[in-house]
Amino acid sequence: MSRVRKEVVWSIKRSLFKLSGANLYQIAKDIATDSSEIEELSATDEEECTDYIISYMQSGALLGSEDEGVGELLMLNDVIGRMIVEAELAAAAKTPVGTNTSPTPPPSDHTSPPPSPNANNATMPSHLHSNPPVNATAQPVEDLRMLYEELGEKLRQWETTASSPASTQNTPERVVPLKDLPYFQRREFKVHGGQIGDQSSEVSYGSISKQIDEGVREGFADAEVVRGVLRIIKPGTFRDMLSNKDDLAIPELRVFLRSHLGEKATTEMFQELMCARQAEQESPQQFLYRMIGLKQRLLFQSKQADTDISYDPKTIQEVFLNTIYQGLGAKHAEL
Repeated sequence: MSRVRKEVVWSIKRSLFKLSGANLYQIAKDIATDSSEIEELSATDEEECTDYIISYMQSGALLGSEDEGVGELLMLNDVIGRMIVEAELAAAAKTPVGTNTSPTPPPSDHTSPPPSPNANNATMPSHLHSNPPVNATAQPVEDLRMLYEELGEKLRQWETTASSPASTQNTPERVVPLKDLPYFQRREFKVHGGQIGDQSSEVSYGSISKQIDEGVREGFADAEVVRGVLRIIKPGTFRDMLSNKDDLAIPELRVFLRSHLGEKATTEMFQELMCARQAEQESPQQFLYRMIGLKQRLLFQSKQADTDISYDPKTIQEVFLNTIYQGLGAKHAEL
């Protein structure tokens, strides 16, 4: 059994325990090949439904297929994931918004054991006292709950006010002399992965582009990012051209890098993903990894603002699964 198949099967097994009995029964009903087997299952018997789904994943019909049933298992994993998300959203929608599930005030280090009524009158501020209604049993439950929450909030405010003078201590800030400022090292933006030459490159365009995005998110200025990229370019005509450009911005730098590194357009990558087939000397695992890498590059390029055509992630996923199912060589059918 391939390592990829084991990972998918293990992911499905972990997700099954998050489903309800109705969802487990629905999945078992969808994957069943014999209607008589479904008659023995029940939506209330979660254990039987789970065992049936696990036995289906280890069945000879899947193991005997070309890809060991990886395509079907990936689609089954997606269905289970959607069911889990829908169940979480439904549970969140049923939860009342803004309700206080803990009416009693949280314990505090400054809270002492409850004193007697006379002690309360002597130690607690007067604004915390609230006279309850004369006929409390006749007051609606909602009014009592609101009154109780109000008292708890006032008690928490009083505890915070009483403890703040002891806990707040102003610590003097250490002032750095101006003469010591040159000794502080300033963090620079660096690109990792290799160098870029005029004829070859040790780092891909996708890797550089992602590191540029991370640098922008971390607050580096455009000029610092451009200098960091120029540092990994070997001396030559390409570096001279970029260095001689005035006010080189990040979008313009991306265009030059994409052209120099030979990064394909999204239309070419999408066509390659549709028509890809397993090579003669390529193992099923190597073919799967190659398709996953191509899919990730296509997803990343589709999110860029300067791309030619953007493809929907759902469409890319469907084409990827179809290619995995159809692109494996015939000689691996017995695996």
